[in-house]
Amino acid sequence: MPKSKDIYPQSTEFALALGIPADAIIEEYNATSTYTNVVESLELMGEYGFDSALVVMSDYHLKRSKVIYDRVNDGQYELKYIAALGADGETWKEKSYSDRIWFTEFYKLWGYCLGLYNFIDVPDKADQ
Repeated sequence: MPKSKDIYPQSTEFALALGIPADAIIEEYNATSTYTNVVESLELMGEYGFDSALVVMSDYHLKRSKVIYDRVNDGQYELKYIAALGADGETWKEKSYSDRIWFTEFYKLWGYCLGLYNFIDVPDKADQ
């Protein structure tokens, strides 16, 4: 499976274009899903001694991400959530395929609420 950097290189490139120094950017490459990204990100926070973070994700992805972060975090870190618009500046509701976005997020949100991904997609430390 491609690493996050291969799929979403614009995040780092965009941060650099905004003037954020490269040595201030911590990239996470092990995630295979939103759940594993949360697990890996919180582990990185612990390794770096952080106690708070701004969690930025796509506007359509905000509710599901917050559910996962709140469950995995369990109050250990102070997290603030920020929704980002798409690269075109549109909200998810303005997109021509918004019905598909809504349906996909709806069933994934319920899957996470029911804890299904806790058992399916847990990072395997032996592969790192």
